[in-house]
Parts: sequence; C-alpha cells; structure tokens
Amino acid sequence: MKKAYIFILSFFIGITVILAQNVVRPHMITIDQPYELNKNFNNKTANCTDTIRYPQSKLTGLVEADTMDISTYLGAVSQAYYYSGNGTIIGLSAYVLLDLDGIVGNSPPITMTIKVYNIDASNYPTTMIDSAVVQVIDVGFKEQTLMFNSPIAVTDSFAIALEINPAFPANPYYITNTSANSDGNSETLSCVTYLGIWYNAFLDFGGWDMDLMLAPIFTENFVSSYTLDTNTVCLEDSVLFTNTTMPHNNSMFHPSVNTYSLNLGDLTVVAPFDTNYTHTYGSSGNYSVDLTATQYGYTTNCIDNNASSVVVLDTAIANFGFTQGGVSFMFYDSSLYANSYSWDFGDSSPLDNSQNPVHTFSIGNYQVCLTVTDTFGCNSNTFCDLVTFSVKIDDYYAADYVKIYPIPANKYFNVIIPNNYFDGKMIITDVLGQQLKSIAIENQEKVKILTEGIASGVYFVSIEHNGVRVFTKRIIIDR
Repeated sequence: MKKAYIFILSFFIGITVILAQNVVRPHMITIDQPYELNKNFNNKTANCTDTIRYPQSKLTGLVEADTMDISTYLGAVSQAYYYSGNGTIIGLSAYVLLDLDGIVGNSPPITMTIKVYNIDASNYPTTMIDSAVVQVIDVGFKEQTLMFNSPIAVTDSFAIALEINPAFPANPYYITNTSANSDGNSETLSCVTYLGIWYNAFLDFGGWDMDLMLAPIFTENFVSSYTLDTNTVCLEDSVLFTNTTMPHNNSMFHPSVNTYSLNLGDLTVVAPFDTNYTHTYGSSGNYSVDLTATQYGYTTNCIDNNASSVVVLDTAIANFGFTQGGVSFMFYDSSLYANSYSWDFGDSSPLDNSQNPVHTFSIGNYQVCLTVTDTFGCNSNTFCDLVTFSVKIDDYYAADYVKIYPIPANKYFNVIIPNNYFDGKMIITDVLGQQLKSIAIENQEKVKILTEGIASGVYFVSIEHNGVRVFTKRIIIDR
C-alpha cells in the first residue's frame, strides 16, 4: 500500500513504517498552524449543548494530518467517548481539510458520511446507531460543524466517525492531536479503517498514541435541586438545606466538577454548597432561597437555578404596663406578636384571658404576670411586674373611727364617718359582691341608712374616698 507524504510550510516530520496485520501505520504530517480552542463560553440553562473537545484539550503541540482514500488507504476514522447517562448527539465538530494551503474556498466541497457507533471493550466501532450524509467545505485551517438529521440518543459509551462516502469518493485530510507527544495518553480511543476493517491506532499500529480531532456536539439535561427539612420555621429555629443535584460523572464531557452556590435570601451566600448546610435566620420574614448550579463544559457552561422560599415566623414577647384608677388597676398589653393572653394577678383570683383587663386588689403587693403565645404556636413568653396597692397612713387611723350601730340592724343603722372621708361614698353589698346601695358622703359625720327593701342576712358596708376603698365591715340585718 502506498502512502503520500505531505509537506506543509516547509515543515516535515520523519516517517516510520510499522506493519500490523499487513496494514501500514499511517505517517502523519505536522501542520505548522496553531490550533485555537474556542474559549468563548456561552452560559445556558437546563438544556445544555456543548462541543466535547476532549481530544483538543489533550493537545500539547501542533496538530498532524494524514490523507484518506477509500480504495487504497483509509476509508474512515473514529473517536471513542466514555459516557453513562442520558444524552443526545446532534452533530460533530470535525477538523477535516480539503487542501493544505489554508485558503478558504479554493477547493470544491465534498460529500462524506458522519456516523455514531456502539463500541466494544477495546473501543472498536461495532453496531452503527445512526448516520447522515453531509457536505464538507473548504474552511482553511479551522473546524467545521457537521449535523445529523435528527438528535441521536445515547446512554452508554460510543464512537463518532467521519467516513468517505463510496458514492462520492474523495481524498480529504483527517487531523489528529500530536502523536509525537503521545497526546492520546494511551487511552486507545481512535480507530481507522483499511479496506473496510476497523483498526485501533494504539493497539494495532504499535502504540500510535493520538486522538482524532472529532468532537460530538452533545446535549444533556442539567437540573439543579435541593431539599429543605422545613420551609416554615419559627424565629431562632434552624433550616437544613441538602443539595440533591445529580452530577454527571463523565470526565471526558466535563473538564471541571460542578460548583454550587446557595443564596439564602438574607445576604448569606453558601459557596461551595456541596452537601448540607444548616442556617438560622436572624429575623422573621419571607426569604427567597436560590441555588445556582454550574456544570462546566468545553465551550458552554450550563447554569441552572432552583428557587424556593422560607417563611420565618415571629415569636411572642410578653410585656405590659398599668395605671391605677382608685381601687382599680387598668392593665394594657404591649406584647409583640401575641395572639392569646393569660393574666395572673397574684392574688389567687382566676386567670384573666382578656388583652387589656381591669382588676381590683386589696391593700398589698402583688406579682402580676402576663403569659402570651403567638399566632403560629412557636412559643409562649411570660413577663411579670410588681403592683402595689396602698392607702395613706391617716386613712388607716380614720378607719378606726368609723362606727356602725345598731348591729344587728332592723329598720335602719347609723354610720359615724370621720371628716377624712367627706366627699366620698358609702357602698352596701351582699356576700356575692352585688351592690345594693351607694350613698354620697357629704359634710355629715353621721349617716342614717334605711334597710327597707333589704332582706335579713349578712352584708358589707364599704367607704370609698378619692377612688380608693378605705374601709369595709361586715354587718347583720335582722328584720
């Protein structure tokens, strides 16, 4: 079998001939033309299309070229890719030349076939999955895009191939990375055909260690996800965030591992967010949480965002104030986020569930406590304050001078009142606290109270002065 040697820009690489299964190992010609890897990244979301430039990423020197001739030499070339998942191949980026002058358009287009194959354990193409007839154009020293008629689904490792179409014979040049520098890394990924039989470049040609510059244009879905142990939490409680994004574990397809950033909506950003993160919000409110996940490619970085919300509920804080009006104390609630109330006045009286109660004390000191709960049941909180109810010292002495007679009373009884209590009032109540009479005390020291309409029994006579109850005594009426 004859092999043509190609001179490009006066640069020539030496030739070595090795026989393997009666096939002459191809002799590559170095193209003295820099290969530029496209580094203009387009960030896209969810549905990611990337040109998998794995062979190009291994390039350490100048690319090499060799001719194709279906009748006497090489009829097809292939490059294997290791994959596991769910993806589609929509085309391939091929570095294939129609001439070696680097001038665009001075050679007519040719017709070739692109294919996708299953591969065996040694990366030989086996069953063809799909193919398309394409037109290859003279684009100079550049790659060109060749598309399939429809997307080709793959779930396992595969090979893409560029083949001469027997119906349209041609002699293009296929391109590899640098075999002289062993850019194939002994991965045995490239194959060529001679007279219709596939040969592995590394295994069958004495360690010809290179890759074909054929890159699949590959599409796969990338969806970020995370979970929250709760999306409604009480203030001061924590939320557990767990990253559940499924990474694509295909090192050929993704030159860097995924990165994750979690914005918690309160000026806190967790990066990297690779596994779990527990967070406690410092104030109540509705927080928008957003996960940004980036899957890195050769020409496209795929970014997906996943947003949710966390509601942080207020917790109750008890507080109150009070004012005194005579013998009564008026309490006013000043709690925060309270929904229910329970007042303990500290005098053995029943609990009061109103928000702003009024309460009457006997003379003394009382520890009054308000317990509140919030609307969502996050917590209960209690606040206590000391309340003191007292009368003036001279009122105590004046009470000693209050006299009631006759006792038991029949049709009436008299009450002797010291002048300290002038302008006050006298109140008659029964044992249930029901008021029967209220008599204004003017400027008289003795007040006569008729018992008409009052049944026989036990009653109480009280004197109020300046809004304060200063005297109470039990009496008996016997009619």
